[in-house]
Amino acid sequence: MKHKIGLVFRTVTILLLVTILFSYAMFQGGFVSWFLFYATLPLFLYMLGVVVYPMSKWHVERTFSKAVAQEGETITVDVHVKRKLPFPLFYCIVEEETPNSLRMSGRLRDKYKDMNASLKGRQEPPLKTILFPWFHTSFTFTYVFEEVSRGEHHFHNIRLRTGDIFGFVKKETTCDLHGSILVYPSQRDVHMQPSLSSYEEGSLQSKGTMKRDTSIVTGVREYVPGDRFSWVDWKTTAKQGTVMTKEFEQEKSANSLLIMDGTMDDHTDDLSYEGVVEFCASFLTSYGNSEADLTFVMIGQGVHYINEANRRGKNKALYQLAKVQPEKGDSFGEKLQKEQATLPINHVCYVVIKQLDEHVQQSIEWLKKRNSKVVLFLVMSEMKRDEEMEERLNQLSIKGIVANVMTENEMSHSAFEVKT
Repeated sequence: MKHKIGLVFRTVTILLLVTILFSYAMFQGGFVSWFLFYATLPLFLYMLGVVVYPMSKWHVERTFSKAVAQEGETITVDVHVKRKLPFPLFYCIVEEETPNSLRMSGRLRDKYKDMNASLKGRQEPPLKTILFPWFHTSFTFTYVFEEVSRGEHHFHNIRLRTGDIFGFVKKETTCDLHGSILVYPSQRDVHMQPSLSSYEEGSLQSKGTMKRDTSIVTGVREYVPGDRFSWVDWKTTAKQGTVMTKEFEQEKSANSLLIMDGTMDDHTDDLSYEGVVEFCASFLTSYGNSEADLTFVMIGQGVHYINEANRRGKNKALYQLAKVQPEKGDSFGEKLQKEQATLPINHVCYVVIKQLDEHVQQSIEWLKKRNSKVVLFLVMSEMKRDEEMEERLNQLSIKGIVANVMTENEMSHSAFEVKT
């Protein structure tokens, strides 16, 4: 509205100036007054032409070099402008309101050099350029996003501005042009170092019923109904004051479960969150060669279950990982406890988290009671490792849970090296 009022004011001003010069030439007469009138008349007519020129009828189109990409790749965007009337325009400013998410550089593994740093870049002005169309009926504005970051990035408005040579008359129009690109998380190889137990050897997992080798004790845990009386560890029971049973080496489960911590709170680093997403995507891809079924559970604002995530459900799982964004809500430990009844049992559980508090520790210990094996992947900054964290990891290790702490050093490698 403000722009329209200003345009009306300038139109009235132009007409008033033309009227004044014409009146001056009529009453004054002579060569000078008429020369002044005819010399300025083309400029005033051009200004009026710019005022009535229909910019709103321009056809604007945005094209991407690729609509689907992977984090770290380069995407070229072309903005094509076409018009039917070849009215001479001295300049045209094309301004693209790019999504804030694309103003963050992917930087691949260099971004994990300091996981305490924020991933969000500074707020930059919209991308814009000035073109000189003159009589051309079409022109193009091209710009490039290098090392795009993960996510679904939505484009909306393109603003076009033009005016006369002196800048007295300015016109603009905004095109509501929707578009989007989907950027999948970066993926690397995951090298898993298996246990030395003969039950863990080999590339294929057993399809038979799980069996216990009661000659190999791997740890102790609290007694649960169904445990044999001969499995009770009396020495540990006396120390703990509660009945504890021995844990024995188990044959691999035929199925696996990958659980991702997709929650966000005030203590979560942006890079730790991105590290969790990237590791899960890499794990899904690396697990694709296995004949065993993998169920992917992403716990965030909602809970998403994807069956056969290493085969038929892989694309769906990667799509969810590309779109997921951190949103504050209940803690991961609380949500995992709420999902106890729906999670499958007797699986090999892989849990990818970004912080290990009391609730998360209790939830993981609960998972160990219901499943054959639990492997933990903790993505965090080295600066946040303290005595309390080490004590929690030690307690999990005593209960037979394999823990991998992935800090800046591990996250900066070309491949993930983990223990299972």
